[in-house]
Amino acid sequence: MLQARVDKNLCVGCRLCIELCPAVFVRSEDGTAYSQLTDIPAEERQSCQEAADACPVDAIKVAEVPATITFDVKTRK
Repeated sequence: MLQARVDKNLCVGCRLCIELCPAVFVRSEDGTAYSQLTDIPAEERQSCQEAADACPVDAIKVAEVPATITFDVKTRK
């Protein structure tokens, strides 16, 4: 399972990730981005990684994780 996580303490709200991969990244009420999916679909993996690579503050981490470990999308932890 591929997951993306945005460190909201690093995110500056530039929205570049949202522009590059809107199927995965959305803007929260505080202006930072977060991943709205717990498992990135195959067709979004390339654009998700491009968004992570393009992040100007390196706030996005994309990684394969065991299916039993997931990030809580609502709390983004």
